[in-house]
Amino acid sequence: FFFRFSGFAIDMEIPEHLIEEIGRGNVVAFVGAGLSKAAGLPGWNQLLLEAIDQPPEGLTLASSELKYLKQLAQSATSQDLDMCAQLLSDRFGLAHFQAFLCKRLTVDMDKLPKPMEDRLEWLHGIPFCGVVTTNFDSLLTGETVESDGFGQVARKILRDTPSTYQLMEKIAFARRWETVSTVVKLHGCVMRPDQQLVCSRDSYRRLLYGNSAYSAFIRTLMATRTVLFLGFSFTDGYLNEVRSAVISMYRQPTAIRSSGFHADSPPMGYAIMNDVSKLQAEALRRYDGLQVLNFSTEGGSFSGFDRILQRIYVLCNPTIKIGLTLAHKRVIWYHPAWAQSVDTKYIVQYLEKAVLKAVGKKTDMIICTTSAEMAAQAASPVNCIIAVVPRTGSLTHITELLAQPRFAPVLVFGHDDPKARRVVLNAGAVSHNYYYYKLLESLATVLSD
Repeated sequence: FFFRFSGFAIDMEIPEHLIEEIGRGNVVAFVGAGLSKAAGLPGWNQLLLEAIDQPPEGLTLASSELKYLKQLAQSATSQDLDMCAQLLSDRFGLAHFQAFLCKRLTVDMDKLPKPMEDRLEWLHGIPFCGVVTTNFDSLLTGETVESDGFGQVARKILRDTPSTYQLMEKIAFARRWETVSTVVKLHGCVMRPDQQLVCSRDSYRRLLYGNSAYSAFIRTLMATRTVLFLGFSFTDGYLNEVRSAVISMYRQPTAIRSSGFHADSPPMGYAIMNDVSKLQAEALRRYDGLQVLNFSTEGGSFSGFDRILQRIYVLCNPTIKIGLTLAHKRVIWYHPAWAQSVDTKYIVQYLEKAVLKAVGKKTDMIICTTSAEMAAQAASPVNCIIAVVPRTGSLTHITELLAQPRFAPVLVFGHDDPKARRVVLNAGAVSHNYYYYKLLESLATVLSD
């Protein structure tokens, strides 16, 4: 079964529980290095090998050192990789090693490959209650664990649940590549050279065992939110240790020799993973509470990852949702001071783009500035009227409109004025809103009835 929105083909393979959890504002995206590969960035193994070949000026490594470091860098275990990073920090100096990482992982956001642009659009367009990443690169910006603002963003991710319409308002005013979700960079960021990147054995241990805020945040996140892992390899031994502690708390023993998660209980998390066997997927679901969204890399292509992420985006994106609601509807914006308006114009433009994005066609969004223009529109069917209170606070044009025979529901948008609210509601307005997200919610409700 397929939905098609403006060129998107979307089937229903995405678990309903995941879509519902995203809609409830209860899903955190946990982003690993796999997401950044579309930008042409190297994996951690390749990065370490490149670092080994670029020692500080005047330093020459012995052949035995080179052999051992390259052996560690080519390993598949997190223990060997963080030991390699530890030795590079020690032998090359922490400042030199981190300067290399910062230079290599800083990306020109204006020259991204199209596949990476798509991934960022989809990631930023899904209403996650937070995005957490172990990546250092500059593709995502946010607070680090060492930042003064970490406590505030941790509270937002763990305790706040913004509505779909609050997210719509954020999207409407967001800059390019600005995520509407709160972002935490667990292991540091190349955009913060004043802070140490967490990549060596010593720095991992200090973060996990020496930073109580980090440990409490990760444990609470894993225990209370549904997590969607994106491009995450599950080879990070330190994060796996935290996950195991939470899984152990939640697992449901059924017998001494058989314990785990019941098949009919909702999973604790989801992961987009490649080439996972049926047996492995069943084991992850039963013993880790993790449901795999599997794709094949036959032929060497990772496009399956993009198709799954795109499907989640199309099903959950607030802009597409409001666009579908507005499609084929006629909405009048009655604003006497339209020429001087700034923010309201942003919202109108956002809604027009939303319809275009959802169905590939423009909607009939009508702007009226006078009562004569309003009267001229009465001859054609209208689904909703949004009457805007100008900065002067005058309600004359609105009360005159409400005194006439109504040919469509009227929503009023204006200042936080209790008296004005009583006046327009008593005169017959459906709602009086002074936040854009509340206006969007009222509009969606009226058009859905």
